[in-house]
Parts: sequence; structure tokens; C-alpha cells
Amino acid sequence: MADELCNDEALTSVENMYQVTMLEIINRVITELNDRFESLNNVNSMFGFLSGVKIEEMQTADLKIKAENLANIYSADLNIDEFIKLYYQIFDSKWSQSMFLALPRKNCDPNLATSLDPTLPAVGLALPTTQSNACT
Repeated sequence: MADELCNDEALTSVENMYQVTMLEIINRVITELNDRFESLNNVNSMFGFLSGVKIEEMQTADLKIKAENLANIYSADLNIDEFIKLYYQIFDSKWSQSMFLALPRKNCDPNLATSLDPTLPAVGLALPTTQSNACT
């Protein structure tokens, strides 16, 4: 009878240790997923407007604010004056926004255009200096 109690304690101890370990692992996974979700939301808040669908749906004033914010965040890489000038050339002209989405890739290196197209179809809007270096 005494042996049965020891065996039960050992099983309970192992089960408790397993539960504690699994709860720690699950907690860690949830924390990491939350961190990744927050990071991706931050990236989306900065670059999400460059998506072709979002550009077509956004109001001109909202698009201008997003473009200015991006240029301010990356002021070392993006010249805000050139960025805003390009913005006005494109979105205040008679061209439709959907016609513009095809233009930055027209004369680009095919590898660059192919690699950027699925993720950032309007990358030429945000990175005019990169576009001019990579395109002819």
C-alpha cells in the first residue's frame, strides 16, 4: 500500500512538471506571436499604403500624409522634397492612379521589377532614387 502512494506521487509530480513546462512553452509562443503581429502592424502602418489596392482606394489627402510620414521616417534615404514633387506629378496630374502603378516598372531591370511587384507594386512612388538607379 505504501508503494502505491510513492508511485502515485511520482506520476503526479511528472504530470505537474509536464503541465508547467507546456504552459511555459505555450506562453512563450503566444508572446512571440504577439510581438511578431505588432511588428508587422508597424511595418504595415509605414508601408501598407504602397499596396496598389490601397493607393487606388485612398483619398488624395490621406495618401499625401502617408507619403510625407514615410519620407520623414526615412529622411536619410528619401528626399522629402523630391518625394512630394513626384507625388504631385503623379496624383495631381490627369493620369489615373491605376495607370501609374505600371509606370515605375516599365524600364526597370526585369529581376528588380519581378521581385518587387508582388510585395510592393508601387515601390517606385516611395523610392524614386532607387528607381532611377535601377531603371534606365
